[in-house]
Amino acid sequence: MKLVNKTSQDMSQIMPFAKDLCSFAQKRMGFNRPPTIFLDSDTENAQNTLGKTAHYQPDKDIVTIYIDNRHPKDILRSIAHELVHHTQNCRGEFEAAPPTEPGYAQKDEHMREMEREAYEVGNMCSRDWEDQRKKQLNETIYKRRVIKGDNAMSLKDWKNKELNSLLMEKFGYTPKEEDKLEEDLGHDFIDTAATAEKSLPEETLEEDEDEEEVVEETHPSSADQRLKKLESLDEIKLRQLIREKIKSALNKE
Repeated sequence: MKLVNKTSQDMSQIMPFAKDLCSFAQKRMGFNRPPTIFLDSDTENAQNTLGKTAHYQPDKDIVTIYIDNRHPKDILRSIAHELVHHTQNCRGEFEAAPPTEPGYAQKDEHMREMEREAYEVGNMCSRDWEDQRKKQLNETIYKRRVIKGDNAMSLKDWKNKELNSLLMEKFGYTPKEEDKLEEDLGHDFIDTAATAEKSLPEETLEEDEDEEEVVEETHPSSADQRLKKLESLDEIKLRQLIREKIKSALNKE
């Protein structure tokens, strides 16, 4: 289906979301003809509190969405709503429908039912699409940063930061409250592994090496199996597991 920006406004931010929603809606609603969707501007209409937000032309398969002074999510909801009307048109429900004059949703029972379906199905379609999109985005961020590594902060960097924090606590330094609240991801940190090794007594380092051997024996034998085991843990459990291992090593001093 065609999605056309007829305005002079920059709509590049919303376009990818609108196209993805249209694809989702077509699978959900099952319409068999691709409509044309215009993003349009009408400043006079925008000044009217009860003005139009969108309209559908069943004889041309055209959806028009007015974008002036509207939140992007509201625009997306309007697209989903009008695509329900397009689905109804593909089913032939506009053939015996009266003209959509003001008050049509109150005057004609058939048109009222069509409008009810557009609100119900359109809003739920928009909501389901949004929830799915957020879930996909969160999963992508998690895999990049925690499992596969990212420019923001790798798991190794985070482990070293935790080790440094535990050492400071062990030797009596308490971080300021604002330091504790600092976001773990999205910052560059200095690798503190070498510093941590110098701070521990020699016998502790030897015990760490022994501990490493024991831990290694309990892991799955292959790298693929170890990766699957890490992927099976969520971020909170994974961080807690590493923190417990570090604490256990330090307590043997």
